[in-house]
Order: sequence, then structure tokens, then C-alpha cells
Amino acid sequence: MTKPYVDRLPSSQRRTFLKWLALAAAAPALSPSFRAEIQEAALGRAHAQLPPDGTFLVEICMRDQLDFGHVMVPPGLARHTALKRGEHGRQCALFFRQDELIEAAPDVFLTPQSEVLRPYVGDIAMMELCELTDGPVHGHEAANPVRSPGRTRTEGNGRIAMWEGEPGGESSEGAFYSSTPTPLALHNWWQRQHDATIHNAVVIKGTERAHAMYHFGAGLPGSEPDRFQTVDALMREFPATAVDRNVLPDPGEAELVRRFLGRVDPRLLQSRGYSASAVSAHDAQLDDVQRLLHLGAPRVVDLRLTEEDVAFWSAGVPARYGRTRIDVWEQAAYALKLIEGGLVRSVALEVDIGDVHGERTEAQMRDQTLTTVLPLVRLIERFQAAGIWDRTLIAISSTDGGRAPAAGSSGDEGKNGFILAGGRIRGGYYGDVRVAGADGDGHRYSYHMPDGASGAAIAEGTLVNDRRMTGAPVWRTIARALDVPDDAVMRFPDVASARACQWMLK
Repeated sequence: MTKPYVDRLPSSQRRTFLKWLALAAAAPALSPSFRAEIQEAALGRAHAQLPPDGTFLVEICMRDQLDFGHVMVPPGLARHTALKRGEHGRQCALFFRQDELIEAAPDVFLTPQSEVLRPYVGDIAMMELCELTDGPVHGHEAANPVRSPGRTRTEGNGRIAMWEGEPGGESSEGAFYSSTPTPLALHNWWQRQHDATIHNAVVIKGTERAHAMYHFGAGLPGSEPDRFQTVDALMREFPATAVDRNVLPDPGEAELVRRFLGRVDPRLLQSRGYSASAVSAHDAQLDDVQRLLHLGAPRVVDLRLTEEDVAFWSAGVPARYGRTRIDVWEQAAYALKLIEGGLVRSVALEVDIGDVHGERTEAQMRDQTLTTVLPLVRLIERFQAAGIWDRTLIAISSTDGGRAPAAGSSGDEGKNGFILAGGRIRGGYYGDVRVAGADGDGHRYSYHMPDGASGAAIAEGTLVNDRRMTGAPVWRTIARALDVPDDAVMRFPDVASARACQWMLK
């Protein structure tokens, strides 16, 4: 048996070589089959596998009565030919005619305001029928049952206060307790298990209400993020820095590593059933590895926004919308720079559109939609350009849901939605909202949950709030998309028995 390459190196060189190989094997263009082969050739079958690739999370927490109805239109409403549209009561707040809607994929209907998402709908999943929020004031909830399944208003049974660590302390909008970490804290904890040098996760608290959203670590060591209430504080923590991303300072050394990796015999790949196209891509992948090892001059990572940055991120986005004090487009720009620049792996944004109770006007729907879709599509474009989209998840939640104007501020009906976007997400609109009959100036609506096995909308809907998708399966889906293994989340009792929505994952 051929001795693994790493065992033929002097001990003084082994550590450096393993570092080279770890980064080389993480090249975005490298196929899983070729990655496995170079690891075996270098390390041998008996050696431990290289650490898993890092994943990246942008969590966008939106609050108040946010309605995603102009982002993706429920198929049942999109196909209904006699909608009573309007801004009040039981009218349907869909202000585009049937012939103006765009079916970008089966049962995925966009509006002219969300058409920019069309090239990316295969990577964007939306569901609006999760269990409702339960905050004591207008339904506002700083926790959210999707972000922290099992949260309650009472302490005990392993549940601890969620607000500790947040500016301002306990929120008047919900003193909740939980034992389940929110997505950012979970990701922060898991990533730092494998690399203690990773900078702590960042929360940009861009709302006027400092405690509007909880980011909760559930007591996990190293899970709590760093929270920034001002841009100045963020800039002080991350001053402009020259980052040398070269694993090898000498391009000649990178060429030597390429030659070693090139020794993997293509005939071996063929004998193990790899396709001809996979074998023929061998050299191209080696070129990617070589470029990754030596990227050239160090790059300066600077969070300050240039004129070009401002023009790109702000175009068309409503400025200082609602009670947001750091524009959502500005927060998104910082998130991209932090992650793409290699400074952090997890960033959360906070967006507060302000109170909307007894109406749902056409202007409100437009502004809510543009506030959601324009930062989203620009993040997708930039993460794709950076070559890390397949390892990135963008999770957008609404802390108040989208209840009908007729409900006023009671918060006891309607929708609670989320959007997941990423290279590992199977796009689609999951579930459905349909017209069940007349009601006053508008309609009664029936809510059709996604079937747990297939994701298809169930035939029998409900007129009230029962049979909602609980937060636990959604939370498990987020964990799976971020490569947090099942055995790592079994410690959290309120999600341990749930299963991920596999139909929402590729």
C-alpha cells in the first residue's frame, strides 16, 4: 500500500501542508468526488477527515405587521378570478391584477415589485403559515416561535430568560423564556466549535427599539453574538484591515501543491464510477485550487461605504422606513463586507417597519416588499459573485406576521411568514391561502398547511389558527442548511423530536 503523502513529509512541514490541503479542498469549484480523492491521496483512508467547510448566515429579523403578500402571492389568491381587493377590513391586499402576476416557477407567483427575484426563485423558499406570534402588545414578539421553538412566558423546565444580553434588558413586548437558541446564536456556536479563531457573530441592531428582537444563545458557551447599536461602534470594532488571504506567500509553492494534487490518477476516478465530464474537469479544478492558495496581494477590507456602494445598495429601497434607524440596505452592505471579507461568518440585521394595524394600503405593501426583496436580491448577487452561495443561508422572519386589517391590533389571526434563500434551499411557495367565501366587504380565507411529507399544500384548509406549522421543523431545516448536524441539536428538547422539512432542501 502506498504510504500517504503526509506521512512522507518531515514533521516540521506536515502542519503547513495540512493547512494548504484544508483550504485547497474547500475550493468552491471543487467537486465532492475530487475533494474526497485528494484527501485520500494525501492523508490515506485511515486518517481523520478534514474539518467541514464553513457556512455563512445572514439573519434578517423584521418586525410589526409585515405582509409578504407582494413578495410571493399564494397560488390560491393568484388564481382567484373575483378577488375583492382593498386596503381595509376583509378585503384582499393584493393590488395587482391576475394578468400582471408573474408565474416564475410552478405555483410561485411574483408581482412586478418582486420580479427582480425571478432569476433566483429556485433558491428561495417562502412559507407564511407558521404558528402565530404571541407578544402582549399588538402581537409584537421579540422571540418568535420560528426562531426559538418552545419559547414560553414562564420560566422553568430548562427554559431561561431570552432577553439577557440585549440592550435595554427585558422587552415590554414579551418576557419570554426558552431552551432553544435562535439561528444566529446556534450558527455562531457551531462554527466556533471547529475554529476558535473565528470572530464572534455580529448583530446590527438597526431599530429604534433596542430590544425589538432577541438573539438568544440558550446558555451555549461562546454562542452569544456581539451587538452593535450604532455604525460608529461597528466601525471601531472592524477598522480597515489588510487581510492576506494567501495560504502560500510564494506562487511557486502553490504550483508545487497543484502538481501533487495532479497525481490523483484520472483512471482511479473512472474506476470508481465518476462521469467522463467529472474526470475531464480535473485540470480546471486544479487551476482553481492553485488560485485559491495564492490570491496575490493582500486585500484591504474596509466596512466604510463608497459612493459606488451606496448607489448599488440603496437604489429603490425605501429610506429609513418605519422605525428603522440604520437603513436595511446599509445593514445588508455591512453584512456582505463582513462575510465576504472573511471577518465573520454570522450576521443578523434588524428591520422595524413600524406599526400597521387597521389598514394595509397599496403604498405600505409596496414599501414593505421593496424593503424585503431589493436587499435580498443584492445579497444573493454578491454572494454568488464571491463563490460562496452554496454555503450561505439568508433567513428572513417576521416577528408579527401579516394579520388582516380587520383584526386591528389583536394579533389573533392571519399569517406568520419566513423566507429562506441559499444555494442549499429548494425554492418554492409552500402552503397556500385560498378564498373560502364572502365576509363583509371581502372574504373569509382558508389556510392550507404544507404536507409534512411532500411540502404540497393540503387539500383541507382551516379558517382559524389551528394546524399551523410549528416552529420546530422550520428551525431544524435552518440548522440542516447550515450544516449543524442532527446529533448536535438533539440537546435542545423542544426541537429534538422534530424533523427538518427535507422538501425545502436540495
